[in-house]
Amino acid sequence: RSVMKKLVKWAVGGALCVAISPLSQGADVSAQYNLCVSEVKAFYGDDTRVSLKKTKKHSGVTTLKLKVVPQASSAMTVACSSEVSVPNTVVLRDKEGEPLLS
Repeated sequence: RSVMKKLVKWAVGGALCVAISPLSQGADVSAQYNLCVSEVKAFYGDDTRVSLKKTKKHSGVTTLKLKVVPQASSAMTVACSSEVSVPNTVVLRDKEGEPLLS
């Protein structure tokens, strides 16, 4: 009987971890998006419109593909990447993968 209780507790705990994990990942992406928007507006100007097109996570690197529309220019795609090992820092790259330097 105690083995069954342990299995039930383990199953419930595992289910909670699986349910909570996407929520924390969503919060991480949201925080990165906000940081990316700040960097894009610092680079292109405060009147720049920014929208999220796609999110990709691979080997500790999260990359957000953004549609960026500066006020005096046409729409473009900008990638905004962050590494888990370097918190609160993002790198902006153009469509060809070249870093955008301010």
